[in-house]
Order: sequence, then structure tokens, then C-alpha cells
Amino acid sequence: MHTRRVERSCRMGRRQKRWIAIVVLALLLLSGLGCNLTAILESEETATVPPSPTTEREAIPTDTPPPSPSLSQAVPLEHAFGGFSLEYPSGWVVDFGEGMVMVAESQEVLDDFDWSTGALMLILSGPPEDITEGMGAQEPSAEGLLDVILEDFGDQEEAHLGDVETRRFASQEGTGVPLWWAEEGQPLRGYLATYLDGEVGIVLLAVSPEDGWGEAWPLFEAIMSSMVFYAPLEAVDRGGIELGGRSMATLDPGGTDGWGYRSLGDEYVTIEVVALGDWDPTVEVFNEAGDSIGFDDDSGGDLNPRLMSLYLPTPGRYEIRVSTFSGYGDYEINLSGAEAPGGGSLTYGEMVESVLEQGERQVWTFEGTAGDVVSISMIGLGDLSDTYLELYAPDGALLTEDDDSGEGYSALIGEYELPQSGTYRIVARAWAAEAGEYELSLEKSP
Repeated sequence: MHTRRVERSCRMGRRQKRWIAIVVLALLLLSGLGCNLTAILESEETATVPPSPTTEREAIPTDTPPPSPSLSQAVPLEHAFGGFSLEYPSGWVVDFGEGMVMVAESQEVLDDFDWSTGALMLILSGPPEDITEGMGAQEPSAEGLLDVILEDFGDQEEAHLGDVETRRFASQEGTGVPLWWAEEGQPLRGYLATYLDGEVGIVLLAVSPEDGWGEAWPLFEAIMSSMVFYAPLEAVDRGGIELGGRSMATLDPGGTDGWGYRSLGDEYVTIEVVALGDWDPTVEVFNEAGDSIGFDDDSGGDLNPRLMSLYLPTPGRYEIRVSTFSGYGDYEINLSGAEAPGGGSLTYGEMVESVLEQGERQVWTFEGTAGDVVSISMIGLGDLSDTYLELYAPDGALLTEDDDSGEGYSALIGEYELPQSGTYRIVARAWAAEAGEYELSLEKSP
């Protein structure tokens, strides 16, 4: 399966596309399932049709005894990077995304990524703190995860929510709830389940057309009853990489590779990852404190990531993590020195105009004081329609970023309080490596 870009009407401008799958699920449910997964993940614009009115439906029993279904012909799946194992029906197919595993009854369902065509299960997993923070859950529990996902679902008149119940997996218990809705006139039926402990968080969504639910539900139950959860495996250590170095490796399904680079500090580097096959890699860089200082997905063209002119402010070891937005396989990673990017300095109340070349990241600096509340706006002019902003602290840590909070597809970091005094860096770039003129302004609130 080759997953495409996030559709604009539902797109979330996030650096950590590890959690894009979680955002997708949250958007689906918090919007009353008003955007199907195809509309979110396909590049072509897809019309959204409100769910059709529901009629009286046969409810899934809520006082469910511990499930005991089994699969006569089961295929084992051990996903160490996701922190779980399961068994799925023979003849079904599996695909891996970043932080997500998809199990479907056919390749057609995976290729279309449209659950109106057949049975599909999405399993989102990761460290518990990442899952709860990514979902915005206030209570660190399976019930808390379910609550935040379903917060607005009950307000949708044309969707039906069943009773929340205890969901038993192989030897662990979480929370689950049956769902009914429709997409473009197609009645659908689903089941949402969550699990959380001190080692791993899980969000699971099983869906099929309603007329196929009678066959799909026993299989979904059998998959869930086979699931065992444990602490996810961390990144594979691929060793060090030198400036000017080029290495090759193979990313495991659903995995993350870590490469170490020791910098003398105060230097700019460019990092490129090239997939040797039909899959979509990502790259992210962390400093010694574990703070992310740069992320990219597609700036290198052909869905390959390229971090151009990334600033490494302090001496020490930096970790370069290669992961995936969709798929897995062989890749090549290149690290090279770079010139300082275009840009300059700003003062409060100033507005500047500049031009981005394709894939370029321009850096603008300003002096800030702890407690200052600032707003940063980047508006594309002419051919540049979709801008992107990143704000970095004096120590190089990424503080916040934005894609579309301004008018249209313009980036806006609004009313952000600076945590410390020093020199801040604004990275001005474009979504999907667009090029063109832009206007950048920096304001301080009274």
C-alpha cells in the first residue's frame, strides 16, 4: 500500500507524523465521522456527505462475557515496535504506517483505504504518555482515552453510540464501545476499543459495511481476544554517521532507526533519506536533551524527506531517527555540511518580505524576554499558497509550529508566551516544499 498526502479540508499541520494516525482517528470521531479515511489521507479532494439518518438497530450486547472466539486458520503478527502481538484471519492482509497497523480483509480495502469496501481494523499504539498527550486525554486510563475521542460524538444526530463496556483482550482488559454511522449513504458499523497501562497505549477501531458486520464481527472479536500488549521496542541503533557520510539500511515494519552524529556545534547540516522502493520515509533530529530540533517528510521529492540547513547550536551527540509515514524497506541516508540559510533578524512590530526556493528553510532570529507573548504570521504571496512556521528556543529546542491557523493555508503562531530570555529562531518554510514569495511579521502583545 502506498498512502498519499493528507487532504486539505481535514489536514492537521503536525511535525510528528508518528501521531498523524491518532489525529486521523480523533478527527473522524470528534467530527461525528464526517470525513472518511480516504478523504483525509488521499491527495485528491473528496466530497463529504453527512451520515444518513439511522434506524433502530440490533445492539451489540454490552454485558459481554470474556470473549472466547478463535480463528480456525490464524496468522500470528508480532509487532515489537508497536508493543503488541495478535492473530488475524488467514487471507487477510496487513500494512504498517507510523504508529499504526492496518489489518484488512483484502488488498483492495487497504489500497482504497475506504472502509465502505470491506472489513478493516486500525491499531494505533505507542508509549502511554505519547498516546494520552497526543489525544489530549486528561485522565491517563483506557476510559479517559475513550472519553476524549467520543467527547462530541453523542451530539451527532445521525450517528448512534452504543453502551461503553469492558473489553477483554487475551489476558488484559480495556474499554470498548459499538458505533454506527454512514458515509456517502453507505451504512457502516464499528467498534472502538482502548487500552492503557504503564508501558503502552492502544487505540483500536474496527469497521465494516453494516451488511457485512455479521461476518466481520466474530473475526474482529477473535483478533481482539488474541491481542497481548507490552512495552514497545525503541529505535534500532544503526551506529554513527559522519559529515559527508552515506549509509544504507533496512527499516523494519513499523520501526524506527536511530543514527548518531557528534557535532562540534554552531553548524548547519543537510540530512537526506531516500527510499529504495515504494514507501514513504520520514526523518527527525533530536538533541542530547531529547528535544526534537527538526522534522521532515517530503521536501526531498518523491515522498522522500530532506532537512535542509538544519542548525545544530551546541556541541554534542544528535540522534537522527528514520521512520515511516507509510510502508517500510531499504533506504539510503546522507549527511552533508550546509551553508547558513536565507533569512535575517527581526524586531517586534516588524514585517519583512522574502522568497523561498523549492524545499528551502529560511531562518529569522529575534531577541525575546521570558514572559513576552508573541504572534508570528507567514502569508504566502503569488504562487506560494501554503506556508509553515516553526519556533525554536535559545537552546535549539522546537517550541511550537503551525501550518494552517491563519487565513486560508497561511501559518500563524498566535499569542505564544516565551519561556526564557535569549535569541529565538523562526523557521519559515512551505508545506510540500512549495516555492515563492512570502510576508513574515512578528508582533508582541501589550
